[in-house]
Amino acid sequence: MYGLTIMLDPGHGGSDPGATYEGVYEKTLNDRLTKVLADKLKAKGANVVYTRKPGQDIRLELEDRTELANRSNPDLFLSIHHDSYYQPGYSMFYSSYRPNIETSGAYFKDDNGKTHHIIREEDGKAYYNQDGKEKYIVIKTTKYRVYDATPSFAAQIKDKSKKIADKSKEKIERMQKERKEKSKTTQEEKNIQKDNNQEKKNKDHAQKEDKNKKLKNNK
Repeated sequence: MYGLTIMLDPGHGGSDPGATYEGVYEKTLNDRLTKVLADKLKAKGANVVYTRKPGQDIRLELEDRTELANRSNPDLFLSIHHDSYYQPGYSMFYSSYRPNIETSGAYFKDDNGKTHHIIREEDGKAYYNQDGKEKYIVIKTTKYRVYDATPSFAAQIKDKSKKIADKSKEKIERMQKERKEKSKTTQEEKNIQKDNNQEKKNKDHAQKEDKNKKLKNNK
């Protein structure tokens, strides 16, 4: 984490409040979480930059955000939102698309098992030489898998991002499971307490009835 440049992108802002509920604006929640996250990242030695600083209540279009990201060229870009949903929970999305990375060591094998080394990437196409002619495969639609024998720094960051995302997802799922189990246990405890109260109430009532019966017999 030390020395990495991480760009935080608090969603919405200015005239765009994002999702709203009972007077609470999403942009406000985004700002608060961004500040907390920034403090934690800085404590680990990261260089934190923003598309807009928390509390800087301005509207930025998507084009503005991408321009800022491309200009800063961070190691990691995190966009923070609080989406509206009918039940509480978390969602996380990450991109594994790496356009224009270093092509050193990148290759694919065709249907005959022949290895073709990528010489460059451009406009979503990976170019290679075959029999003295330059050809290409379309990265998003090709049936071939491109391998990277010497993963670039960008590839390593992508891999770490995926691991972080997977780990966060596991932690979130564990927290949700624990919350459900705790809620279930709490409800069971309430039911037990309710049964105990009813049992005590019945016992008290029986004792009272027995006492009244004895008083009546004594008369």
